[in-house]
Amino acid sequence: YYSPFVTRLGGPGCPPSCNDGLWFSIPGNCPSMSFDGKTQDCNLRMPGGLCNDVHLLGISGASCTYFIEEAGEITLTELVGSRSDFWSGRYDRDRCASRMSEVQRLFKLHYP
Repeated sequence: YYSPFVTRLGGPGCPPSCNDGLWFSIPGNCPSMSFDGKTQDCNLRMPGGLCNDVHLLGISGASCTYFIEEAGEITLTELVGSRSDFWSGRYDRDRCASRMSEVQRLFKLHYP
């Protein structure tokens, strides 16, 4: 089974300096079935690539290919606040850098 989802790099017209979002497609369990229709049998036959231990990555014979850990979160409300012009200048290098700086500032505030 090959996933129809692919990694996407930036939006159309987004210059490399814009730091547009990245979309990743990672192999989850039983990808050929809908989220709520996954059976135990399918989960056993197609477990996906998630490692439950980061130390398994790269180990010969391990069937997992990636590890996920929660890093934290900030809300859009915190980020944007009441500023209606926050997203203005989407492709402006300085505005993009300013938005990314604000994301990093808030993240460090919550997760020092």
